[in-house]
Amino acid sequence: MQVFGHLRAVSPPGIGIPGPARPILQVIEEAYSIFDHWMRLNHLLLFSFIPSSALQLSWLIHVLVSAFNTHVRSDRTASSPCGIGIELTRGIFVSGGSLTSIIVARNAILAPNDYPRALIYIGDQIRKVPSDDSCRMRVRALRKQTQDGKAKGLFPFLIVGTFGCTGSGAIDPCKELSDITKEENWLYVDGAYGASAALSHSQHQTASELGYADSVAWDEHEWLTRDKAEFWGLGLELTRPARTMSLWFTLRVLGTVRTRKMTDHRINLVEPLQRQLEVLPDWEILTLASLAILNFRYEPVGRSDEKVDLVNLELSRRFIERNIAAIMTVETRRVALRVRCINTRLRVEDMVNLIRTLT
Repeated sequence: MQVFGHLRAVSPPGIGIPGPARPILQVIEEAYSIFDHWMRLNHLLLFSFIPSSALQLSWLIHVLVSAFNTHVRSDRTASSPCGIGIELTRGIFVSGGSLTSIIVARNAILAPNDYPRALIYIGDQIRKVPSDDSCRMRVRALRKQTQDGKAKGLFPFLIVGTFGCTGSGAIDPCKELSDITKEENWLYVDGAYGASAALSHSQHQTASELGYADSVAWDEHEWLTRDKAEFWGLGLELTRPARTMSLWFTLRVLGTVRTRKMTDHRINLVEPLQRQLEVLPDWEILTLASLAILNFRYEPVGRSDEKVDLVNLELSRRFIERNIAAIMTVETRRVALRVRCINTRLRVEDMVNLIRTLT
């Protein structure tokens, strides 16, 4: 069996057209044949993308949520699931970080007392702030852009930081950003990937900086404090499933102690990989291990940066086509190979074997 699926295969002709009724077992077999043409995101050696958990526990709760088909609009339609959401996170659960960002901007704009200048930055008035070599936001550059904007009559209403960038694991200095936004701005921190560090022992102190944010996105959840479960006014979805039950189910089964151990295990896996690469010739660490992410690249002596970029792109392609591992590339300062350890079944031995394969 292909480790990462038949990526270049296509479905049989006509299978996508409904046509006449067919036996359900036949259609199930057809569905299996369709799903076989994919990159197996639940595979042990998948080090790219951030799909849902590979644990069987995760798909079990999705089956239950789909079966009950609960409409979590407010406590009028689903009092208990809404109550769980209020008690667990005091927020709303959305489909992903992209929608979360839109919701944060929308809610800030619609708050007339807190954000009288919010409309000023609508449209093309978005300013990107440069980052340093560790991919962290440059606070001085942010402060200068804010001051320059005010001099032109532009008053920013929203500053977006990151806690655990999906490309490098970098964490922006939330406290320093909070000092800038304390008086007149809203600090939104995208912790869709990295905020899970709050569940770990080793990174718990680092994650405490999330407390400086006015709002935080964590995985598929946006935390917007409310006392009453009237969720339709907080997000964009009027019809929404009981996403809160997925998190509740997982934490209820695993418990806090095991959840912390599993989180620490994933975060600590990339450090042995980094130590081994640091002593090997022709391999360079581009960003240090952070929140289970490591960026590195093969850099043989005597080749230009452009040629080395092409070499690493080719390495990534070969790893996948030869079913070695799904290690994709990311561009930080240069093209890098990125390893992101989110599979709880990974062991240190697997990382050691990965190094042997790469070298």
